[in-house]
Amino acid sequence: MGKKLKRRQPADAATTPPADTPTAGVRLKIGDRVTLENLKSQAYNGRVGKVVYLPKLSEDDGRYGILLDGKGEPIGIRKVNIRISEEAKGWKSTEQQLEERQKNLEASVESQENMSTDQL
Repeated sequence: MGKKLKRRQPADAATTPPADTPTAGVRLKIGDRVTLENLKSQAYNGRVGKVVYLPKLSEDDGRYGILLDGKGEPIGIRKVNIRISEEAKGWKSTEQQLEERQKNLEASVESQENMSTDQL
């Protein structure tokens, strides 16, 4: 007798979490801070990390690459087991921090130029 083949879900069904999950309707992106939950491996539940790669379109299971704090290699996690981390509220990516610094620097230079003009 031949081996029974497992029926695979279409890619969109595997990557779309049920409507009641914390990431339903949320588009995760690289750099997002996340917390893992509802995993069979209890050791990872509650762990915090960041998204380092997005699922490949060719993969049926749609796993995100999550680099956990204190770990050297990312692990593949399905979206249904990911929620945006509570600690991420107010957290800014490096790019956002650089943009903010650039705006502050430009405002500072403009302020100094205005002061110099006023002194003339």
